[in-house]
Amino acid sequence: MTVAVLAPTPASAAAPVRTASRRRLAVTWFGDFTQRWFLTYPHANGFLAGGEYVTIAHLEPAEQLVEVWAHAVDGTNSTLLFSVSADPAAPQSRHRFIYWDVHLESGIATFVHLDKVYKVDAGAALTRGVPATSELIYPGTGTNLPGLTSIHPDGGKVAFAHVTGPAVPGVPGEYYSKIVEVDLGTSVATTLATTPFITDHAHYVLYDPDWVIFAHQGGSTTDEVWGRHPVLAPTGTQVFDRSRPDGTTLHADRGRSLSAHGREPRRHSRGVRRSRRRRILARAR
Repeated sequence: MTVAVLAPTPASAAAPVRTASRRRLAVTWFGDFTQRWFLTYPHANGFLAGGEYVTIAHLEPAEQLVEVWAHAVDGTNSTLLFSVSADPAAPQSRHRFIYWDVHLESGIATFVHLDKVYKVDAGAALTRGVPATSELIYPGTGTNLPGLTSIHPDGGKVAFAHVTGPAVPGVPGEYYSKIVEVDLGTSVATTLATTPFITDHAHYVLYDPDWVIFAHQGGSTTDEVWGRHPVLAPTGTQVFDRSRPDGTTLHADRGRSLSAHGREPRRHSRGVRRSRRRRILARAR
């Protein structure tokens, strides 16, 4: 995997184009996976300071420390934001890598590490040039937190999945789970929904953040896309069925929700037919 950012070139440097709406993009290269650099998860935000910086993590060679850096998108400078101690004995996909979500305006970031949820003021670290200290906001009580968080568009709370157990009787491989929301100011946790299956990929719908979309984990499931709304679906509901009439399965799962369910989107609806606006659209992996 190569870590790079596309950014518009200055108008004076752009080559002539056929239409005024098209612009040439410059690629800034920061490193690649062979050098132990990696980005956050695709449906989390990794940009900071209004998009002027992109956050990139580095796993140091001894695999005992993960550092998250802010790199100017034009490649001119970089700042260490925060770091966490890794666990070289833990499974690689769970604890030697972290995936963070950054609130674009406030600069607050959240992440899961060793089944605990933390917040950190990445924006302040960028401004001061001094790494910030992470604050524990959800202890997890020793059970499984899959690893992805989502900060509410207003910056005041964060949602994530928590696989609490125990195992679901008669359903091999399934465990009871819940969707949790934590107030970033008080660290007070609220359970939004409980499920008789493993969940992950919880995130707020940008067009209507009253909706929290989450996934029923498992590539063979046809009910992978679920959602919770305080009025329309207070206990959670399946919002997208991947099964087709011919018995095959539509490959549409785990992605960021693109539209609102049960109401018209308030913005960014160009190109979406009216007959489809009331459906949850999930981008394929």
